[in-house]
Amino acid sequence: MSGVDVRDLASQPLEGGDFPVSLQSDFRLHFRPAARDKMLSHAGADAAIEICGVLVGRLLKDGDGPYVVVEDCVCCDTATSKFAEVTFTHESWSQINQEMDTKFTDKQIVGWYHSHPNFGVFLSDRDRFIHEHFFSGPGQVAYVIDPVRNEEGVFIWRNGTTAALPHYWVGDSIRLTQLHEYSVRRPETEQENPPAGRPSTAEAAWFTGLVPLLLLSALAFLLGHTSSRLQTSWERQRVVDGVVAHYGVNKLVKLGLQESLAVVSNRLKELASASERLAKAARDTDASSNDETLKAQRQIERGFRDCIDALQQIGDRFGYDEFERRALAVYLAEKQAGVGAPSTTPAPTKSLPPPPAAPDQAPTVGEPASNAPQEDGE
Repeated sequence: MSGVDVRDLASQPLEGGDFPVSLQSDFRLHFRPAARDKMLSHAGADAAIEICGVLVGRLLKDGDGPYVVVEDCVCCDTATSKFAEVTFTHESWSQINQEMDTKFTDKQIVGWYHSHPNFGVFLSDRDRFIHEHFFSGPGQVAYVIDPVRNEEGVFIWRNGTTAALPHYWVGDSIRLTQLHEYSVRRPETEQENPPAGRPSTAEAAWFTGLVPLLLLSALAFLLGHTSSRLQTSWERQRVVDGVVAHYGVNKLVKLGLQESLAVVSNRLKELASASERLAKAARDTDASSNDETLKAQRQIERGFRDCIDALQQIGDRFGYDEFERRALAVYLAEKQAGVGAPSTTPAPTKSLPPPPAAPDQAPTVGEPASNAPQEDGE
């Protein structure tokens, strides 16, 4: 059988026909091997922290549809990693813009990448926030690397939200996105084959998913006594939710208002600086450059609008509405009265208007909750 080769089929008189699957696609992604190796090296340099950067390349189209070629990247050395999640800083955006203006003048930002050391391939709440507000172009992707498990995957825009890209190309090879719908840190000493008596993978995943629920239930029980004076179960649940959010027990790590605002604030500063540079350049250019100048101006304007929308969403997510403010005022006034604390301000009336949503329906686990009141002594 030596010498048999599938390429010999091309010279045989085969019957004609169409391939069962269309070769056309609404989107394809290709990594230059050197660009991917650069990002893998960046992610593996220190597996104790998350890193990030942007993908540099071109958005093109051929007879089979649009595609993105990732030709290089900008490795952000000044990004901040907090609570096991990475955040672009003002210095990061300055570095990105500087390299795009000098090294990659003929290319564009086609997405971003970051690492999840030993957490698997997925997008966290903060990852989705960053992707939604700073990489919102239809062709911009999110590339996730786990340097510990040697896994990687790509996420694209689909119907207004992020979705895993089933496969993509690296050079001539096709790779599959290794998606983890619920990823948790795996101990370094864990063996591939568990010993006898050890829970199965399904049992372990069930128990791991139960841990946040147990933590939330325990905290709600401890808060039950202090919130029992509120008039309705809905008000008591509001206070419990607020304290839960305050102490960060939401999917074990609650996204913080300060970090979310910092991301938008840094981007606004960068956009303001870019707008000033553009205005100066517009005054110095001739009429032939007007089209490019106007195009850049529109991009900056869109960036400002995106940031304004992001700030509005942050306010809606973390802020109090009027009913919550009154409920918390009742809670604080009664708590002060319960410990004998003097108060010169009369307690607000206890008759509250009906809530805007279903009164006795508590938020589901993982749903953003209200901020909490400050406890005495904090």
